[in-house]
Amino acid sequence: HLDEQVLKYKTAEWAIARLQVEARHRTEALQKEDLNFKQKPKKTESGDSTTNESYVADLGQYYCSSHNHRGDLHVSADGVRYISAVRKRLLWEVRFEDVKLIQKVGAGEGLIFVHTTDEVFRVSGLKRRNEVFTQIIGYSGLRWQVSG
Repeated sequence: HLDEQVLKYKTAEWAIARLQVEARHRTEALQKEDLNFKQKPKKTESGDSTTNESYVADLGQYYCSSHNHRGDLHVSADGVRYISAVRKRLLWEVRFEDVKLIQKVGAGEGLIFVHTTDEVFRVSGLKRRNEVFTQIIGYSGLRWQVSG
């Protein structure tokens, strides 16, 4: 049993390492070619969102809920952000460099992002949670660890 668990862990570790290399190459290529850059919503003093800064294109957009709001989790090479379905308002954003912990939660459809300030951002109803989690680990460069 222990040998099987070690093998599964090592296989997952290898797969994540490979994804991180691929992600780094893709990010570098996008930056060099300046392709598919979008405008990043930025909150103004009034709390409204504007689009003044450019950044690396979204890698994925996933319909889910966050703090009782339906909307989309956007994953880019530099972080995640949540935009509500109503009024397309930016509700929160976390850059990967500010992530203290990402954890899978719930019955297979939830993620928690813990900021270095200990602020917690939750998403639920995320149908492709494992894909999103793997994508985040691959592009963020964060360490991956099995828990529980």
